[in-house]
Amino acid sequence: MRNKQNNFLINYGFKLISNLLTVIIGFITTAIVPKTLGASNYGIFSYLTDVLTKIFALFDLRSSTYFYIKYSQNTRDKYFLSFYFLYAISISSLFTLVIILIKITPIGDLIFENISLKIILVGLLYVLFFWFQDIFTKLMDAIGETKKVEIFKIIGRIVGLILLLSLFFTTNLNLFTYFFYSISVVFISILSAYVFLKPNLRKVLKYSSLRFRYFFEKQFDYISPLFIYLLVGTFIAIFDRWFLQKIGGSIEQGYYGFAFLLSNIILIFLTSLLPLYTKELSTQNGNKSKMKDVFLLYTPIIFTFVAFICCFCSVFSEDLILIFADEGYLGAEQTIKIMFFYPLVSTFSNMSGTVIYTTNRTKIFRNLILIFGPIHILLLVLLISKDFGYGLGATGLAIKQVSIESLSVVIILLLNSRYLKFSLKNFILKISIIIIIFYGISSLIYSIDFLPFNSIYFEFITKGFLYTCICLILIFIFPEIFGLNKSISAKIKEKLKNIYQNK
Repeated sequence: MRNKQNNFLINYGFKLISNLLTVIIGFITTAIVPKTLGASNYGIFSYLTDVLTKIFALFDLRSSTYFYIKYSQNTRDKYFLSFYFLYAISISSLFTLVIILIKITPIGDLIFENISLKIILVGLLYVLFFWFQDIFTKLMDAIGETKKVEIFKIIGRIVGLILLLSLFFTTNLNLFTYFFYSISVVFISILSAYVFLKPNLRKVLKYSSLRFRYFFEKQFDYISPLFIYLLVGTFIAIFDRWFLQKIGGSIEQGYYGFAFLLSNIILIFLTSLLPLYTKELSTQNGNKSKMKDVFLLYTPIIFTFVAFICCFCSVFSEDLILIFADEGYLGAEQTIKIMFFYPLVSTFSNMSGTVIYTTNRTKIFRNLILIFGPIHILLLVLLISKDFGYGLGATGLAIKQVSIESLSVVIILLLNSRYLKFSLKNFILKISIIIIIFYGISSLIYSIDFLPFNSIYFEFITKGFLYTCICLILIFIFPEIFGLNKSISAKIKEKLKNIYQNK
């Protein structure tokens, strides 16, 4: 267990460094794109990509999750690898055909109102490329090539940033070219991963016609309970954005899209770490005691990092708007404050949900969506509608997303605590303390108004540095509160001691 733990921490540390660059580039992108495109055009980008992603989730049916779990358990199974690549190409082709057919029918006017086919097609490529990047990332994580896949991503992001800055300074950045930029970034990392895996893929494709039916039936048994869950979930997700578009228009859509963009930077960071965690759980499948150890060890560590960023950003939401956009987005302040709690909830949604996936208890998701489905719709109408509710627009959608997700996460945590036999009360108490500490420190620092800076940039950086120092000191003094067990904290202190002595 110790070797595996160290292995995980090495890979986790490398992804941590890699994804810090992602966060930096993400904030640079945020400082350029929403302001340049404007709330209306950025609202179209956000709406289209979100709707297409949700529709494709219905085609995927979490098959990519099944692929990673099973392949992690046996990375030598080239037959299964062959099957999944053919399956991935098949559902991608079907998805493309269905979207084109929807656009040319009356349904297209309802879902994609005032959005041209050209923009829809580049949006479709954007969604598919991101999905295939996720497949390649999971494949390379499964075979232990985490460092290489992160290097490929870094190269793609740096090249993409250069392209984005070129578009911006030449005043060629618009909705279509922003899609082109986004696709290019992902394509570079996919191409790099393919070049690395090419010898293996050639062997895989030789077995393309063998045992396809066998693997399809096995996968179908796993994903079939998820069909109702994803069908209802997809309808709700599309209805959320469509209803906001109808009631609030592109401006409110832009507010929500901007808030989602900021919080999604943290979500991208979180989801990039999940394959490592999933692999650890997958290898312990069937051993509840070890699965409990993995869950209780890694969840608080990852949550601490996410909470560290989200609590600060939630408190400093107005500053983020003025730094990364302009006063035209100040109407999104409350939406942003709330949406920065979404990655906190998603941490447990993803990590606790992974326990469900790896133990083949996927019927739980179906049952939950059937219970919460009507509540989703009713609460959305109540919060957004001006005639039948409070007319809160983007803020109402943010409240609905965070509140319903929080409730479902608590239920899943309860089920997992019974399955893995750990104390839910102590677990929730620990994460509540983490949130209170980080949010309290952020609020205290935000109230400081005696800094001798006339620039919001210098003030934000200074307060962020002060916040980081205080948090690191607390983590160093009370490591167990923040998810670092005695062995991990002892190793960190020993390394810091050696560095100090060498000086």
